[in-house]
This record gives sequence, C-alpha cells and structure tokens, in this order.
Amino acid sequence: MTPALDLYIDPIEGAWGSGQSGDSQNTNTNNDLIVTNGNLDIARSGVSGGDRRAFLKFDLSGIPTNAAVHTATLWLYLEVTEPWGGAYLRRVTARDWSVTNVTYSLGSDSSSVSLADFAPYPPVPGWYPVDVTAPVADWVSGPAGNFGFALRGAEGWTVTSRQFSSTRGPAAQLPQLVMAYSASTPPSPPPGLAFSGIVARAPSQLVLTWPSEANRLYSLQTRTNFAGAWVSLATNLPATPPLNSYTGMVGAASQSFYRLKLQ
Repeated sequence: MTPALDLYIDPIEGAWGSGQSGDSQNTNTNNDLIVTNGNLDIARSGVSGGDRRAFLKFDLSGIPTNAAVHTATLWLYLEVTEPWGGAYLRRVTARDWSVTNVTYSLGSDSSSVSLADFAPYPPVPGWYPVDVTAPVADWVSGPAGNFGFALRGAEGWTVTSRQFSSTRGPAAQLPQLVMAYSASTPPSPPPGLAFSGIVARAPSQLVLTWPSEANRLYSLQTRTNFAGAWVSLATNLPATPPLNSYTGMVGAASQSFYRLKLQ
C-alpha cells in the first residue's frame, strides 16, 4: 500500500450556457472554461435575461482505478457576485459532453443530481470548498461515468449572478480538485516454480537450484517413475533470494524425478 497522496488537478474542460425555457447549446467555444468575461457565470444578472449554468470536469485517468479515495474537495473562487441567491453544485449524469455539444439542460434535475449548496446569501468573494468525495470515488473506479459537474444559481430570480474564476482568470484563482488517495500495488507473482539447475556430484550427491523470493517456504518431492506417488524429500526450506540450493543424496534407483512446491 503506497502512502496517501495529495493531488491537485486543474479542470480540463468547461462551458457556459443560458436559457429560460427550452434548451440552448454553448455558443462560445474558444476556451476550455467558457464565458466571454473569463468567469464561470451562473444565475441571472440584473433584472432581465436568462439564467446561466456552468459546467466543468476533471481528467482523473492518471489515478489507478483500484485507488481508495479518502477525500476530494472542489475549490472554486467567487470573484464577482450580485447580492442575492446562492450557488448549487450538481453531478452531471445524463451523458458526456465537450464545449462543442454541451447544452443548458445537462444541468437540469433530470440530467444531474444535487451535491451541495454553497456560497449562500450574503455572498462574500473568496474561496469556497465543496466536498465531492463520493462522485470522484465513483469516477476513479469507473472512469466511463465521469461527466463532470454542473453549477447552478438561484434560477428564476433576478440579481442573483455568481461569477467563479476559470482558467481564463488569475492563475492563483484556478478551480482545483484536491484529492487524497491511496493506491494498492498488487504483489508481484512469485518466480516460476522451476529448477534452474540439477547437478550430480560424485559419488552420490545431487544439487538442485531454483530462483526464489523473500518470505516464502519451499518443499521438494521425489519419485522414481511417472506412475509412482510423490515422496517428501525436504520441507520448510526458507527462501534465500535470488537463488535457493538444495544438496541431497542420490538413491539407488536408476532414475528419479523431482518436484518443487510452494508451502
């Protein structure tokens, strides 16, 4: 088991879309996190226009799928805010998306599930952490379901805009996913159980050698013909890596067969 690792991941893709009824597709695809002013903009600015939703996701492919995710926190920096409303993080479940095919409805109740309510009234610019351990753990073990996050505001109400920094904003305010996880390293298989040397020594000695691995015990068996039963020759032989050696006496039979076993 390797030590727990803290990992900081920047988002790989994001988008912004707006609409009051029906659906609308992202129309600004010139950057990975899309808003013309460089922010992830949600809810409704001023007293007119449609509500906005923002989307972002993270590449988790560098984390082993058997890793145990202990914590995962999404950090978002609230840069500009209007006085009312709040911010709501959701997990997109309907389908994967890119900046060229994301739609406003991917953040709807039927296409995403609620994760957290944060940056409530009265809003204060600054960093906001959101616990996303559960969805990130799911995405690590099943990468095909990583459709990222949707951000929504107090939709249907005016003067509720929240603008969170994106990768087009100041470098010190990038959205980040901060994780702590431990990855299990599967044990290496033991060396093949095969003799690497069989040497007869005069007058009646036989030396058997084989590759070995620490913390293992071996046993040797012998028989004088293919149909005969195996007879124990030696047991509880501790490993002496990288090579074990056993010296025994050759019997009176005209032929003998030997077998190596792990205990």
